[in-house]
Amino acid sequence: MGSMKVFISSPVKGFEKIRRTCKKELDHLGLDYFISEYEGSYPYGSSTNVCLREVDTCDIFVLLLVKKYGFIIPGFNLSLTEMEFDRAVDKRKPILVYKIEYLDYEERQKIFIKKVEDIKNGRFRGFKIKECKELKKRLACDIVKNQKEADGSISDILNNYITQKMKFFSKTIWPYDIDERSFINIIDIANGDLLDISIDNLQNKVSSSDDCDCLSYIEQQIYNGSMICVGYYGMGKSTISKMLFKKWSTRNDSYPIFLNLSHVHLKDYCGKGLDDRVAVEFERTLSQQINGQSISDYTFIGKDKIHDELNRMITSRKLLLILDGIDESICDQNTIINFIRDLNYRNCLVFLTCRLEFTPFFDAMNTLRNYEADIYIKFTGLRLLDWQKRQWEEYARGLIDKHPDKEELA
Repeated sequence: MGSMKVFISSPVKGFEKIRRTCKKELDHLGLDYFISEYEGSYPYGSSTNVCLREVDTCDIFVLLLVKKYGFIIPGFNLSLTEMEFDRAVDKRKPILVYKIEYLDYEERQKIFIKKVEDIKNGRFRGFKIKECKELKKRLACDIVKNQKEADGSISDILNNYITQKMKFFSKTIWPYDIDERSFINIIDIANGDLLDISIDNLQNKVSSSDDCDCLSYIEQQIYNGSMICVGYYGMGKSTISKMLFKKWSTRNDSYPIFLNLSHVHLKDYCGKGLDDRVAVEFERTLSQQINGQSISDYTFIGKDKIHDELNRMITSRKLLLILDGIDESICDQNTIINFIRDLNYRNCLVFLTCRLEFTPFFDAMNTLRNYEADIYIKFTGLRLLDWQKRQWEEYARGLIDKHPDKEELA
């Protein structure tokens, strides 16, 4: 359970003991968490933005309903706690609510409690909590139960998705087990040019002259920011994407999802449309049969639950979105800008491919560099270089081994 992250939400001042109880229990369970008073300094944004961003990446949101409403954020007329709750609802996070028993509550807090407990749109909170010992016990039981239900079923289904996708890849005509060394370089994604980096700096990042396992490099860099892989037609962008899918599938902390952007309307992938397209890809792949059963027979947890879990995993950075071929999608420059903005807002793990010939993409990135640099700098660009003799020899060997009838072509 160590990879799961829990967000604790409540006013801080006057309720340190309750929040400390949560921290001790989460430490005991070996879980990651965000409890604001125990966090260090953050380089980005205000305290409000930091907290809301942390809500986006949590796996479970815990709301403690105490007697006070909390500090009201200027300009929003809401407490930070209520803003965090609204964000968790909007992001469809699993929410655990605990109402701490008091003789009375502030009037504004009574209104918030009524909103949380609303029979139609609210959250079930169970019994009132009288003391920290009871909260500790309930919190541990509820988190373990919630995660077992979610992870057990969704992990099995994701593993089956990966198996089915790998079968599909293995049926492609050309092999994709090729030598991946020494054919990438850092690129300026605003205009498609290689960056002017000194040899020393280049060797610290990635070198095109020495052996370099580009998939391992990509794997390391993705956690620092989204990756954009570019190259001319036929240079192996889709090959690298499939190889990355294969490599990422061996990880135990996140799962890959492969989305082919060819001939799709990119606007359908903007905003919450991305969640829908991920769900469609997931169901379409699984519907090709898992052990002779269609997804409707297999997914006993239900499609809505799967959709919610996929959404949660995207925003919690538990899914790597491999988006292949934005240059073949139906889009214009403004749509690309909106799409990149949305990926940045979601703070998700992304590997995106594009042809160097596709001018609208680089125009869009140039616009972001000039006017929204905070978004632009979160993307790292890689360029596939021309294959050398070693790559061609490795590719030919793989082709012959897999398709002996193509020996003359190789």
